[in-house]
Amino acid sequence: MKFVYYEIRPCVEVDGETRSFLGNTSYNPEIGDMVYTHEGAYEEAAAVAEERGTGVFWTLYGRDTDGQATAIGDFADFDAALNVLNAIIAPIAEARDDLVSLAGLTEPDTADLYALAGDLDDIINQSTTKERL
Repeated sequence: MKFVYYEIRPCVEVDGETRSFLGNTSYNPEIGDMVYTHEGAYEEAAAVAEERGTGVFWTLYGRDTDGQATAIGDFADFDAALNVLNAIIAPIAEARDDLVSLAGLTEPDTADLYALAGDLDDIINQSTTKERL
């Protein structure tokens, strides 16, 4: 499994199962298909929660290459989920920024490229072993 992107959805527990809400659909001309937008997702979740006498919570999902969503974690509010999402993607954003700055050089320093690869390697290694720095 490999996540290609992440999303946060409002959710409600219904009959012991988590029901997540994707929002409204709209046509995206760039891909020539319908896509979900966030508009309406919370309102729909809140209506179901009120009907069930429960609350809305937020789930962070990872989407894999097949388009399947896998729940990563549940959060009491959107901001908590967003903070975790930002923490997950922060090293990716830093690596992107470093690559963009190196790409602007006529002759990028190989040592800088290896240092960047080493930083990414550290994240991977620390996330997949029992040993921590």
